Amino acid sequence: MCDSVTTASAYNGLTISDIVGIAGSIVTAITAILTYLMLKETKKSIEISNRVAEENRKRLESEMVFTIYRNFKETYIELLKDPHGMKALAGAVGKDKSQTKIDMFASFLINNTHQMFVMRERGLIDDDTWGNFILDIKEFYSWNFISHRWKTISKFYPNTFKSFVDELRNSDDE
Repeated sequence: MCDSVTTASAYNGLTISDIVGIAGSIVTAITAILTYLMLKETKKSIEISNRVAEENRKRLESEMVFTIYRNFKETYIELLKDPHGMKALAGAVGKDKSQTKIDMFASFLINNTHQMFVMRERGLIDDDTWGNFILDIKEFYSWNFISHRWKTISKFYPNTFKSFVDELRNSDDE
């Protein structure tokens, strides 16, 4: 039996060592191809994970801004309900209660504008919604009480937002 295997191998000009070597090379090549494919899939998975992580980061940043502004709004509402709180606040800022209420409302609208801006920057607002919002922003900032308040508090906002608002305020209506 050993002679027939040796004879068959010799018949093709290959020895058993040659066949084992070729088989080893084939296994090595298949292993290399499978490793490459696994690495390629792993890279895709990592890219997808990174994209999801970035989207989650953007949402979290937007939620943080939303939470801060919601807290401001709740504080404003409580102050507006409390005549003693309004009197104290108005006295602290050196204005009458009526002007203080107007300033608080303007600040609320400006904060809302900033919140929408942050959400847009993070890719969370579509083009149609954003286009309509731009029209609202132009309208808001044309109102004297908001324009006046913006001049007072704009220093508290990021430069990107200040530039955005100022550009809209200075743009011609379409």
